[in-house]
Amino acid sequence: MVGIYSYFVYCMTQIRQISVPDNNFGFLQKVNLVQSLLCCLYLESNPLEPGVFTMRLKFPDGYTISPHTHPNVEHVTVLSGNFLLGKGENMDKANTERLEAGSYTSMPPEMIHFVFIEGETVVQLTSVGPWEINYVNPEQDDPRLR
Repeated sequence: MVGIYSYFVYCMTQIRQISVPDNNFGFLQKVNLVQSLLCCLYLESNPLEPGVFTMRLKFPDGYTISPHTHPNVEHVTVLSGNFLLGKGENMDKANTERLEAGSYTSMPPEMIHFVFIEGETVVQLTSVGPWEINYVNPEQDDPRLR
């Protein structure tokens, strides 16, 4: 795992075209990025710093993300599993769009949305940092406040 991490740190420091062969992927644990124990992998740049970044997120079956917004556009490609995306402040699974492997969505800045995960799911997310997640009901839903 240390070798994989070093490889990605090296890639993030280079200002050039970046290619990462699929067989080199290993997920790094990042606590409280969205919720505790969510696995993520930075492919290009650091989402907490200014500039465009790309990362992969791996969600376990049954995972949910409560209604929230981001200050910048988000581009999401579903690589595996089922990513159920809903819009608005009321988290209702019946009012989601099912995005299966190969699906793509783009969300404008400040769009209120929520997520349900079915089956282990991996998505690739590209946005502009510094990346923030702002929960509609932070006292109830923000895991960073627990």
